[in-house]
This record gives sequence, structure tokens and C-alpha cells, in this order.
Amino acid sequence: MADITEQKTPLFDLEAGEFVMDARNRVVCVTGGEGVLMIAMKALKTVRGIFLIYADLDDEELDHVYGSDVELIMQEDLTEEARLSEMERAISESLIYDPWVTDVTNLVLKRRGGPGQYGENADHLAPDEVEISMTIKTIFDQDVQLEGVIMEYV
Repeated sequence: MADITEQKTPLFDLEAGEFVMDARNRVVCVTGGEGVLMIAMKALKTVRGIFLIYADLDDEELDHVYGSDVELIMQEDLTEEARLSEMERAISESLIYDPWVTDVTNLVLKRRGGPGQYGENADHLAPDEVEISMTIKTIFDQDVQLEGVIMEYV
């Protein structure tokens, strides 16, 4: 089995909704910081528990661990402060399971008109959007900065 630092992950174009292909029509794969960034973006944008490809029906602990509950939390009937707090928890949980990720720090959520720290400098956001920024600590001896990820209330 390959060393975990040598493993790769497919590069996915989130806007196009498809894998990035090379000139030979093969899926482009990445590792290191670029791989961690890809894993983070894909995990944040994938709703946990919906897609059968992420199911492991033989092992309940591994069943649907991939993805995020952020979109579901955004729709729950909670106070805004509780909703944002739960989103912070869900974001960390969606990433920390990955063996390349050692920690999620400096997690900041911005929401237009949000309470306290959440509403600062958020005038550029639509009323149904939350902006996510964080530092992802990795096994690659480098921190990955994820900034300005917009999640929409659906």
C-alpha cells in the first residue's frame, strides 16, 4: 500500500460539475496542499447522507461519513447564532475525518446582518449566503488557506 502522502485525489471542477481531464482524457489527480483544498471544497459542497456512492452499508461507523451537514443546518429552525455555531461544528466534522487533515483552525463564518462576529464585513453577501474561511492543518507540513467559500441557504 502506498504511503498516505503519495496518494492522490481527483481534481473536480465544482462550477462545471465534472472531473478535470487531461489531454489524453484521463482524470487529473492531485496531492499535497492542492489535494487537501480539493477534498475540503468537495466535502463542503456535498450533502452528507444523500449519495449512495458514499455509503458503507457493511460498516455503520463508515456509512456516509463523507460530506457536510452545513446545507441541512442552514435550513433548520434555529436562532441565527445557534445556526452559525452548528455550521462551524459541521464544517470541522466534514474535514477532520480525512487522513490528510490534522486540524481545522481560524474558522470564520460571515453572514450579512449576522449576530456579533458573524456580521462583520459581510455586506457583499446576499441575505441567503454564508461565507466560510479557515486554515486547514495537514500532514504535508503546510497549512492550506480556504477563503471566501460561499454557501447558499437553499
